[in-house]
Amino acid sequence: MKEYFTVEGVSEGYYEEKRSKFIGRVAFAAGEREAKEFLAKVKKEHYSARHIAYAYVIGEHYDKEKFFDDGEPSGTAGAPIIDAIKKRELTNTVVVVVRYFGGIKLGAAGLTRAYGKAAGDALEKAEKVAMLPFKVVKLSFEYSLLSLIEHYLRTHEIKVNESDYGEKVSFDVLLPIKEAEKIRADLVDITSGKILSKELGQTWGPSSIS
Repeated sequence: MKEYFTVEGVSEGYYEEKRSKFIGRVAFAAGEREAKEFLAKVKKEHYSARHIAYAYVIGEHYDKEKFFDDGEPSGTAGAPIIDAIKKRELTNTVVVVVRYFGGIKLGAAGLTRAYGKAAGDALEKAEKVAMLPFKVVKLSFEYSLLSLIEHYLRTHEIKVNESDYGEKVSFDVLLPIKEAEKIRADLVDITSGKILSKELGQTWGPSSIS
């Protein structure tokens, strides 16, 4: 497992050629369902647009990709959009480009350029984030160690995913895979062995998750 790159939040780009307006919208999508939901939202907002083309790439290993021309000549809309995503080596990313027709035909080359420019502009404005693999580890300890553990986790910018304050304290924390064993050893050391840790699995998260 190694890092991959995606976008955070929503960004918008714009390109105009021969009075046709191309509006690019970019968003993070954890899966196809989220990509389709974002597309539906853009369609609702721009219900009067002539064409709404899109593309998305999904999965940590770029497992799923799709693009759609929405009535434009084949290869002139969806293809340049997905090319813009791939050029930047992004995944879990959806890009929608809305076209308001200006009355003048652009030709295949013009359309390809316009859709690519609008998608590229939106992607350039998007906030990029590196997603890293993390181990999910459950820590269990007595209340007397709470301040010590909290200080260590805060100092090392370790995220607590879930917490439970029962008979003992239990934290589910996300540890970067490369540092996980060292962190667990540190916790054993600073608590004189009075902490239990159990690996629950693995997940993905941004490189800075504090």
